[in-house]
Amino acid sequence: MTLTLLPQQLDSYPLWLQNHQYQSNTVRNYLQDLKTFLSFSKNQISEDLISEYFQYLSSKNNSPRYLASLSVFCQFLLDQHLTEANLFKRVKKHLTRQPSLDLEKLLIQYQNYLIKDNKSDLTIKNYLNDIHQYIDWLHNLPPTPFFNKTGVQSFQPNPSPFNKVNLLVSLVKGRSGKAERDCESN
Repeated sequence: MTLTLLPQQLDSYPLWLQNHQYQSNTVRNYLQDLKTFLSFSKNQISEDLISEYFQYLSSKNNSPRYLASLSVFCQFLLDQHLTEANLFKRVKKHLTRQPSLDLEKLLIQYQNYLIKDNKSDLTIKNYLNDIHQYIDWLHNLPPTPFFNKTGVQSFQPNPSPFNKVNLLVSLVKGRSGKAERDCESN
């Protein structure tokens, strides 16, 4: 369901923000961020448009602020009975359940994270090379033998791409500090 947002529906939004104890700077930022979203969505809102906006913002530096603004606006829409649910929360819940399996996009996001974290070019190159080598190794694993309940040997297939990406993400999140220390000590 796509909702077209009319100006009269938006008129009470600043007052709603003030009534919810938001500071004047926050109100001003939320209103500006809402204009950005409405420009992007052509004055409409839906779960699909919010998902597209998530994708659009994924490479932007201020994405957390824009998403926080949109989250509050979706709560306003719900409170005003313009939507039946908080569309932002629905989209976010759906996105967390179905992570992107686009490995190249994930690696680019990780590279951007490393750049923002002021890692050296050599460190970034080494991290990405290690990840590529790990993925190649996963692809070349032979099937894993195991014995079923009757004692008959069978083979378990290699991890699915989804499991590989989850494993990779957990390794990157959990090991980045240790890997950097190891890399810099050599």
